[in-house]
Amino acid sequence: MAGNRIVVGYDASTPADRALGWAMEEAAHRGATVDLVYALAFPAYMPAVYIVPGTVAWPDVPSREAARALLSAAAEKARADHPAVPVAEIVGEGSAAAVLRDCSEDADLIVVGGHSDHLIAEQVLGSVAASVAAHAFCSVVIVRDPDPGDRPVVLGLDESAQAEEAARFAFWHATIRGVALRAVHAWMPPADPWIGNRFPDREETATAELVWAKNLLAPWRAEFPAVPVEVRSVPGHPYQVLAAEARQARLTVVGARGRGGFRDRRLGSVTRHLLHHATGTIAVIR
Repeated sequence: MAGNRIVVGYDASTPADRALGWAMEEAAHRGATVDLVYALAFPAYMPAVYIVPGTVAWPDVPSREAARALLSAAAEKARADHPAVPVAEIVGEGSAAAVLRDCSEDADLIVVGGHSDHLIAEQVLGSVAASVAAHAFCSVVIVRDPDPGDRPVVLGLDESAQAEEAARFAFWHATIRGVALRAVHAWMPPADPWIGNRFPDREETATAELVWAKNLLAPWRAEFPAVPVEVRSVPGHPYQVLAAEARQARLTVVGARGRGGFRDRRLGSVTRHLLHHATGTIAVIR
């Protein structure tokens, strides 16, 4: 897999440091560059701006200099760990979500940190990560787990338009990390047998769904023969199935949109649920 530009949202937090480390390793394998981006946001409440005359109230020079110093320190450490990866330092103006969304228009991948030590759904993901995942023009990785060990890459299988790219991304990562790939296809069990006249047999349905999943993966298994692959066809709602699988994954890869939903909605309902409720690192593929 080749990609020329990886953008990392950085704010000197622990999640941001994890994201930067992940992105640098990814760039080293891809032969890509890394843009380290810090967003200078205007304060939400600035009464002095309207009282005291001035040309530019914010961001001021000291704020810019502090942001550049912060990026410079992070970039220096990143280059020391991965000297072959070119790193650029960018200070943007506006909210972090808006700056990263603009960067995504000509990026191959956006990488941001996600919180992993809170129980509230919005805190689990983080508001910036949630917005970037929903509105970016390219694929997004939310990095949570600093030490995934040798756990497998999990691929969520569906019939969405992003299925092919999601499979490519998952197989690529399993290859470069030297781990197995677990492909998971969740399907809803047949309806209540007391309603209606003809019902599909549960075992027949399970077999058919598994065959479908294996056929979908056949070209990728041929292209990446060294990757050990386990294919699972699991009855249940994709929400719960993928969230459970993500707990045992080093990386969970899903498409940005599923089979249904509105055309202008940037995230499918399953992906949105997974982002907010699953632990571990998540890749949302466009």
